[in-house]
Amino acid sequence: MTTTQDRQVDIVDLLIEDHRTAAELLARFDGSLTIEQRERLFRGLTTTLVQHEMAEEETIYPAVRERGPDAAAIVDARIAEQAEAQELLRFMETIDTMSDDFVASFAKLRAAVLAHADTEEAELFPLLADGTPAADREQMARRYERARDRAPTHPHPNAPHTPPGNLVFDTVAALTDRVRDAFRPAVDDNWPA
Repeated sequence: MTTTQDRQVDIVDLLIEDHRTAAELLARFDGSLTIEQRERLFRGLTTTLVQHEMAEEETIYPAVRERGPDAAAIVDARIAEQAEAQELLRFMETIDTMSDDFVASFAKLRAAVLAHADTEEAELFPLLADGTPAADREQMARRYERARDRAPTHPHPNAPHTPPGNLVFDTVAALTDRVRDAFRPAVDDNWPA
C-alpha cells in the first residue's frame, strides 16, 4: 500500500480511495464462495470498514464539525449511519457465513455502506475540500492514515464516536482486537482466491 509518506496526497482523494476499496470488497461477495473464502472476505471487509470509520471519527469529522451547525448535522448523520453499520457487522460476526441470515445481512450492509459513501462524497467531502487549505488536507491525510492503521479491527457500536472518548476507547479496543486476531489465521491480500 502506498502511504502519504511516499507521496503527497489530499485527504479527500485518500477517503475516496478507501471508499473504492470497500466497494471492491463488497462486490467480491457472491454465492459461489466457499465458507473459508466468505469468512476471510468478511473479516477483511470488517477490518477495512471499522478502521476507516474510526479514523474518520478521529480526524475528519471534528474538522468538518467546526464549519458550523449545518456541517455538524451532516457529521452527526454520518456517525449515526456508521453506528448502524457497526451494529450490523457485530451481529454478522456471530452468525454462520453460509446462512441465509448472513446473506441477507450482507446485502443490507452492502446497500448501507455504498449509500453512506455516496452521501459522504456528495455532502461532506465538499465541505472538507472547500474549507481546508491544501497543505492542511495533506497533513490531515497523514493523521488519517496513522489513525486508520492503529484503529480497532472489529466493530464496537456502543463506543464513543467523538473526542476525547473515542480516542481513549479506540486505543484500548484496538489492543484487545489485535490480541483476538492473533489467535485467528491470517488474512492475505489475495482472498478470496
